[in-house]
Amino acid sequence: MATEVTKVIDPNMGSGYDYDSLYDWEAAQQGDLTARNEIAVAKCRCTAGTADTTPFNIDGYSGDTTHYIKIWTDPAEGYRHNGTFPTTGNYYRMDFTAPASDSTALDADSLTTKFIGIAFRTSQNSTYEASIFTFIAWSNNLKEFDSCVFCNSGGTSGVGSAAWWSGGNTGTIVNIINCTIYGWGSSGAWGIYDASTGGATCKVNVYNCTIVGCHGGIHTAGSATVACKNVGVSGATTAFDGTLSQTTCSTSTPTFVDASAKNYHLASNDTTWIGNGTNLYNDATYPFQTDIDGDDRGGAAAAWDIGADEYVSSTAIEQEGFRFRNDDGSESAATWKASQDTNINLAADTAFRLRFLLKATGNPDSIDAQAEARVKPSGGAFGAWEKIN
Repeated sequence: MATEVTKVIDPNMGSGYDYDSLYDWEAAQQGDLTARNEIAVAKCRCTAGTADTTPFNIDGYSGDTTHYIKIWTDPAEGYRHNGTFPTTGNYYRMDFTAPASDSTALDADSLTTKFIGIAFRTSQNSTYEASIFTFIAWSNNLKEFDSCVFCNSGGTSGVGSAAWWSGGNTGTIVNIINCTIYGWGSSGAWGIYDASTGGATCKVNVYNCTIVGCHGGIHTAGSATVACKNVGVSGATTAFDGTLSQTTCSTSTPTFVDASAKNYHLASNDTTWIGNGTNLYNDATYPFQTDIDGDDRGGAAAAWDIGADEYVSSTAIEQEGFRFRNDDGSESAATWKASQDTNINLAADTAFRLRFLLKATGNPDSIDAQAEARVKPSGGAFGAWEKIN
């Protein structure tokens, strides 16, 4: 089994960092991952708010589907975006100027590569045909994007520009899952553009993605098998173009939380995308269960939303009262020890029961609450909090 070799990327060079950019990491880690029996992992952080601004190409590697590159943010560390492009705060992000020619900002060719939880922004403002990503993938490679944000903050993007462009060969598989793409609004620009030539063995799977404010949504010009499931394209002149399949996709504009601020989470009053997707929990090609924020979409019986965001209702718990009971019978027959909301004094080693009245809004099951208590012995100090069973 291949060993994950993890290096920490932090533009602010915080404690424990290895490289201050993905550009430097990529150059230093090049080599034969199969011979090294390695998965090369870049774990990205941002300890003081500085963006990673240097484009890079993934080149000079060899490997296979079990010896590959993984570039990600660990959601447990707090440096992952919140489903939007973070312009401030300690969220890792790549923020760069698009190339001043018909080329790409980032490139990954003949190696299995996975990007998870990365936010990308380019300030393309030119007539050039350029993209954030270009992949010319040779045989039997996997390219995977999970829970990423792609945005263009420039005013102009050339004809044929795209957030993501690929040209896969035989056996290439591309998975774009839970991603949000916006800002390629110039005529002839696209959110996703595929020109793969590998025929039916080359597959592109676009699942639960949100594409907003692009002139075109998804364009296919090659011979790959392109499958779109639960994809929402809002505000495009042409949402889907070319030979591709669609499963519960939408070209309607839902109610977003704040579209003017580029917050494309679904608002609670949306009726267009919420609950209208296909459940992909047991999908034969790419089963998954969470959304771009890591929120649970639900198991096999749940109604899924269209797009990268799964609306999850907020839940609040309010304590309305408590009451002590005697430990002298069943739950229905035990007697009360005092009136509601009345404190009591008990002798040592006296068994008792305590009930709480809680008012819940939303789904209280999502809170996973537990009751805890501290005991203060006579003449002593309070002990540790302990869970009440």
